Amino acid sequence: MGKTKVLAAVLSGFVIVCLVMGLVVRNSYTGYGSFEEMENAENLDKYRVIADRAEEYPEFDSSVRDYAGLEEISDLIVKVSATDDRKLFPHTVTKTRVIVEEVWKGDVESGQELFIYEPAYFGNIPSKVYETIGGYQMMEEGEEYYLFLRRPEVSDGYRMSEKEKITYLPSTASYSKFPVREGETRVLDDQRLDTKGYTYGEVRNLEILTDRKKMLSVYKRLKSKVLENLEK
Repeated sequence: MGKTKVLAAVLSGFVIVCLVMGLVVRNSYTGYGSFEEMENAENLDKYRVIADRAEEYPEFDSSVRDYAGLEEISDLIVKVSATDDRKLFPHTVTKTRVIVEEVWKGDVESGQELFIYEPAYFGNIPSKVYETIGGYQMMEEGEEYYLFLRRPEVSDGYRMSEKEKITYLPSTASYSKFPVREGETRVLDDQRLDTKGYTYGEVRNLEILTDRKKMLSVYKRLKSKVLENLEK
C-alpha cells in the first residue's frame, strides 16, 4: 500500500489551514496550475490506484461503525451537489467546492457553498497515480451526495478567513460520503491491488474502494441507515 506521509504531516494536529497555504506554492509538482487543466490534459482513467488504509492515518481513522456514532462526531450533515471547482494539493488532498441542497445538522443553509478537503488526489510524479485514504472516492461533478463533515482544527490564536470557516473534512475517510445516485459496490482483489493494480477508469464508478468484505459490509449497512434517516 502507498504511504502518503506528507498527508499525515499536513493533517496532524490539523494545523491544516496554515500548512495547506504553503503547499499551494508547490502546485508545480503536478505541472498544472489547476485540477481542470490537469483533467483536460491527462487521461485520468489510466492512472494507477493506490488505496491506503485509514488506520495508517490516525487523523482519519475512526471506530465509528453505526449511524448514531457517525451523527455524533459530525458537525454537519448535508446533501450537496459537487462542482467542477477543485484545487490540487499534490500528495495531500483535493479541495472541492460543493453547493448545499439540504441540511440535517449544522449551521449552514441551502444554497450555500462549502469547500471539502477530500482525502484523495491525482498525482503524476514519479508516476501517474490516484491515491485514496480509507477507500474514499473523489466526488464527481454534478453528482449529489450525503456528507458527514467536521471542522478542521487549527492552532490556538489562529484567525480563520471567511472561506476557511466554510471548509470541512469528512468525519471519517471511509464512511462519510454516500452518493444519492446508486453506484457500484464490490470487493477489489487484494493481490491485484498490491501488484498489477487497478486503473482509475476501472474503479471510478465504485462508491468505495476496498479489498475487505467487512469494510464493504459496514459501508452498505451505514448507507442503508443514511437513506432511512435522511430520505424520510
